[in-house]
Amino acid sequence: MEELISRLRQQHQRDDAEEQAAGRMAGSAWACKQATSLQLQALECLRHEPVSDAKFMHAVVSSRATKCNEEKAASFSDVWGGHLSLSRPYTTAYLRAFIAGALSVWDEVKEEVLS
Repeated sequence: MEELISRLRQQHQRDDAEEQAAGRMAGSAWACKQATSLQLQALECLRHEPVSDAKFMHAVVSSRATKCNEEKAASFSDVWGGHLSLSRPYTTAYLRAFIAGALSVWDEVKEEVLS
């Protein structure tokens, strides 16, 4: 039984690491290629929040960005393009890494964009 637990734990850690790497890369790509400054500012409120659902993440970002500029709420695909999809279940590790990847890009350019 100990062998089984050890093997499964190691597999879980590898899977988590792969999800984190993929999420971080997708978040960075989204920030660089598609995100608006309002969406990135809205995403900042999720930096330290538990996020386990892409729909929730979209709702927060879309509603906050919409309130800021009073435009019509964007659809899921309009906001995330091919970087997130409703047809794929995401792990918490992936979504947290997506946010971290996007915000690492935003942190680098935020001062210049907002000045």
